[in-house]
Amino acid sequence: ARSPMGRDIAASKRGEHGLALQNRVQHVETASNAIIANLHGLRLLLAGDTFYALPCISVARSVAETAATVSWMLGDSISVEERAVRSYAAMFRSIDQGIANSLPADAARFRDLRERIVRDLRKANVHVMQRRKGETVYDDIALVRMGDVQAKAAFQYTQRIGSEIPRLAGLYSNLSGMAHGEQVHASATYDRPDSVARLLALAVVWAVEGWSRAVHQW
Repeated sequence: ARSPMGRDIAASKRGEHGLALQNRVQHVETASNAIIANLHGLRLLLAGDTFYALPCISVARSVAETAATVSWMLGDSISVEERAVRSYAAMFRSIDQGIANSLPADAARFRDLRERIVRDLRKANVHVMQRRKGETVYDDIALVRMGDVQAKAAFQYTQRIGSEIPRLAGLYSNLSGMAHGEQVHASATYDRPDSVARLLALAVVWAVEGWSRAVHQW
């Protein structure tokens, strides 16, 4: 059990955070397949005679975002408990998105699932807190805490990329400006396509390296 994964499996065999490990493996598998699919899509976009920068940039941003989340989920330098609360936080974020984007009947089922998980985690001294503002309590999860470690369910990709793949942060900011059509950034896709192509390549390479490193170190 020298590797982080080995320690997570050992904890699961002791009856600790098996749900977190199961969710982590499923999340990383799905995210990794998404990265591979996006890379295939990027290859198809680049195969033509004309370089369409903006759709390529949107794909590159997705690769960077997914890679950073995989790195955050697998964190090899943190404890089993912190990886567990990160996994729970990611799981609640997915459930809350399901509630927000579903028809009423499906949203009710998501809420029931969430409540069952919250009750089960409470028995393991994992505390799940809903989002609050003043006296108002909202119908989504803000934070998962266990002992002295915690993880937020909501996040900004800019911050996550900055913390997980720091050298990618500046490039991601430029890619976001282009993808959002900000004039200074978007005009570069037409005025300096060669520079944009180099930026795109570097961002994808660094993102894939971050993803691969996280998976192998875990």
